[in-house]
Order: sequence, then structure tokens, then C-alpha cells
Amino acid sequence: MPQVRAARSVRPGAADETDGMIATGLQGGRFLTAYAPIAPLAWLVFVEQPLGEAFAPLQASITRSALLVALGLVLSVLASVLLARRMVAPIRALQAGAARIGAGELAHRIQVRTGDELEALGEEFNRTAAHLEESYANLEEKIEARTRELAGLVERLRAMAETSQTVSSTLDLQTVLASIVAHAVKLVACDAGAIYEYDEANEQFNLRVTYQTEEELLAVLRAMPLRLGEGALGRAIATREPVQIPDLGAAGAYEGRLADLLLRSGFRALLAVPLIREDQIVGGLVVRRRAAGEFPPELVDLLRTFASQSTLAIQNARLFREIEDKSQQLEMASRHKSQFLANMSHELRTPLNAILGYTELILDGIYGEVPGKVREVMERLEMSGKHLLGLINDVLDLSKIEAGQLMLSLAEYSMKEVVHTVVTTVESLAAEKRLALKVAMAQDLPRGRGDERRLTQVLLNLVGNALKFTEEGEVRIEAGLTDGAFVVAVCDTGPGISEADQRKIFEEFQQVDSSSTRKKGGAGLGLAIARRIVELHGGRLWVVSSPGQGSTFTFRLPARVEHQAALS
Repeated sequence: MPQVRAARSVRPGAADETDGMIATGLQGGRFLTAYAPIAPLAWLVFVEQPLGEAFAPLQASITRSALLVALGLVLSVLASVLLARRMVAPIRALQAGAARIGAGELAHRIQVRTGDELEALGEEFNRTAAHLEESYANLEEKIEARTRELAGLVERLRAMAETSQTVSSTLDLQTVLASIVAHAVKLVACDAGAIYEYDEANEQFNLRVTYQTEEELLAVLRAMPLRLGEGALGRAIATREPVQIPDLGAAGAYEGRLADLLLRSGFRALLAVPLIREDQIVGGLVVRRRAAGEFPPELVDLLRTFASQSTLAIQNARLFREIEDKSQQLEMASRHKSQFLANMSHELRTPLNAILGYTELILDGIYGEVPGKVREVMERLEMSGKHLLGLINDVLDLSKIEAGQLMLSLAEYSMKEVVHTVVTTVESLAAEKRLALKVAMAQDLPRGRGDERRLTQVLLNLVGNALKFTEEGEVRIEAGLTDGAFVVAVCDTGPGISEADQRKIFEEFQQVDSSSTRKKGGAGLGLAIARRIVELHGGRLWVVSSPGQGSTFTFRLPARVEHQAALS
């Protein structure tokens, strides 16, 4: 048998017993067998036990354990089902409630009655929703209130902008003040208003403009100007601060001639704001309300702003009136000056023509032979007289132009003849100064229509100035036709004119640097007269020059002038 063979194969003394093993028994079948040696007898003692009998206690234990595990699993499943039923429903309720609250249903409340932490969590959700609902309601109220405030502010800003635009766009004081008082009454929720202007001479306030005031009350207000220190407006002026009367009917609230009248007209409250600029009393702004009660501080501040605009408008209107008066005075003085110059020129020319006439007669020997020294003096006298006559003629022409009395004698003329006349007149002066006098003129110049004598005067002035200020070189006259207009230029090689002097030489009594012009003489009228004559022809006169490079004076005018142009 295998167990015997295994036992006998062990060395003697190696071990007293062997481990058990499963083997076939003597009668067959499977047995659990073990042996032990008995040394003194040299025996091997074997013990056998059927497997079923040996494993019976272990199988019973396994069965009991399996039953206990199965029972535990069943109990666990049942407990899980019960716990799930107890926890999942409240959690789902919490989830659904949180979703509805998150969607904006702040009035929804979560209903969880478990008596544990889930119920506490639901209550926290409900409290949070209640707080959110309250905060949202307050926020809406605040937003609505803020929106109303902003709308009111926008309306005030729009009114002030419109008023400012009115103040800046017109100097009509009545229009500006009417706009100011109308906006002021509307924005402070009043029923009527008025602006008074202070009369410093009589120390009283005169009604200047009103808004929504009945004719009966208006007539009385106009007939009863307020004295300085009288009523709410008088107190406002004295304190330099707005004065309000919340209830005109209260005892001692408003003492004055207008108290009963205002009460009979239905007014119960008023606010007066002074109009003061740089400590100078200008007037006052008054608004009236049919409902009693105090005016809020923000409305009082708003009225201050309108008062400032009213003050500015009144000051601007006063300044404008003063400017108009001064302008009229200046215009009148200018007319008187022009008339005086015209009369003086006529009065001076008459005796001066006589002096020149007698001088020419003396030089011609009408009254006998003239000694050499006397002739020299008489020639100087004649030259000075002619120069003085030219100045008088310039003054007379200027006075006529300023008075609008210089009329052109429009007729057919030749520009070639004008240039030829001027060249003939000044060629002796050019020869005397040893200057080259050149002419460049188009051959096909047509005949024009204009005042030939005045155009000759213009060209003679330009060429004469060029010869007078040029010491060496040349003076050139150019004439041509461009797009139906004569273009005439006078070029010289003189000292030139600075840009600063170019802006003023065409004005009356203005010359280039006095150190040079005084040596050459002249009153500074020639270019001014020449420019205006050209403008009367509908043309213009200008100069191009730079110091040390000479000057070019050019005028352009229509070849045919049918009507005299008006001077601006």
C-alpha cells in the first residue's frame, strides 16, 4: 500500500510521526491515514479514517458560513433598498427644488420631512431662496428708483443743454430768459415762474419774463415792482442764498404786498434764487407751486444752475447792447469823419488849385521875367503843391469810398492805352533814377469796359511805388487776358516786403517800415485806394514778395464790367 511504502522509506530515527495523507484503505475506499513508529518494537502503527468522517466537521462549518454569508447578503440588500428609499427621494426633491430655484422660481420651497441632515439641507435651500427673493425684490425696487433718478437727471441735463444752446445761439434776451424759466418750472415740478431784472438806478426788481402766469396776476406783478429787501426775493439777494417759503398760508411765513394776491391765485409755496455775478446784483429767479411743502435740496441746486445761466444771458445781452451802442457811435463817428474829410478836401483843393494856377502863371512869365532864384523856389512850390494836391485827392477818394459815394464811370476802354498812358507819365522818373522800364503786353488784348481813369490811377500808383522804392535794376509791366479777365502785374527789383508788412500795406494809412517810407514820402493811402477801386470792378489786388527779392503787385478784374460791385 502506498502509505506503508512511504512509511518504510523513511530513515529510522528521522521522525517519530509522518504527516497524514489520503490513500486507499484495506477494505477499499478513500481514507485519511497517518502512522507513527514505535522504536523499541520496530513497529509502524497506522491509523485510518474515512474522508467523509474526517471532513464532516469542516463541511458543517462551511455550510454554516455559507448560510450566514447568504443571510448577510439578503439582509444587506434589504437594508440597501430601505436606505435608498429613505435617502433618494429627499435627494431627488432637493435636486428638483434646487433646479427650480436656480431657474428663477425664487418663491418655490423644498418639502423634505426626514428629520435628519437632508431636512436641514432643504431648510437651508429654502432660507437661501427666501433671501434671494427678498434681495431680488429690493434690487428691482432699487433699479426702478435709480432708473427714475437717472431719467430725471437726463431730463435735467437735456434741459440745461437746451438752455445753454439757447444762451449761446441767440442774443435775444427775452427768448433766452423765456426758455430758462420754462425749463426751470417744469423740472422742479412747479406751476409758474418768473425772472426779475434789477434796476440799479431805482433799486427795484422789474418783471422781465414769466411762465404760466394768469393775466390778472401778471398785470399786478408788472405794476408792482419789488423793492430791494422786500419779500423772498429781497431776502435771497440780501443773503446771497436761495430762500423758500413752504407754506404761504402759514402765519408770518410771507409778509409783503404780494402774499394775499398769490394766495388768492392758488399758490402755496415759492422758491426765490438770486441772480448775482461777481458781487453785482443782476436779478432773481422765482418759481411758484400750488401745493405746499419744502423744495428738495437737489431741486434747489438745480435752480442755482438755471440762475447762473440766466445771469450769464442777462450779462451777455447787456454787453451786446453796449457793443451795439458803441458800434452805432463808431459808425456815426466814421460817417462824420468821412464827411469832414470830404468837406475838408473840397475846401483845401480850391485855394490849392488857385496857388498852383498862379505859380504856373508866374513860371510861364505872365507877370514878367522871373529871377533864377525865385524860379527855383517857385518850381519847388509847384512840386510841393502838386504833391499836396495828390494827397488831398487821395483823402477825398478814400472818404468817398468809405461813404459809399465813389461811383465808377463805366465805359469802353483799351488796356493798351492805360498801360501806354502810365508809361508815358513815369518814364521821366525812371530815366532820372536810371532804371529800366519794360513792358510785356499781349498783342491781342480786346477792348474792355470799366472806369479807365480809375484803372489808370491804380496802375500809376503801383508803377510809381515800384519806381520810388527801387534803386537799381528794372520795373516791368505785364498785361494779359486770362479766362475773360485782365491780369496786370508790376514787377520790380526793389528791397522786397516782409510777410508781416504784406498783411497791412493795403490798409489805410499803413506803410512798410517807416525808416524807408519816410525817406520816400507818402501817406499810405495809395494801395488802399487802388485795392478798393479794383474791388469795385469785381476784381482783386495782391502782392507776392520777399525781402531782398523784389515785389510783384498783381490785379485781376473782369474785362467787361457791367455793374459796379459793392464793397464788403
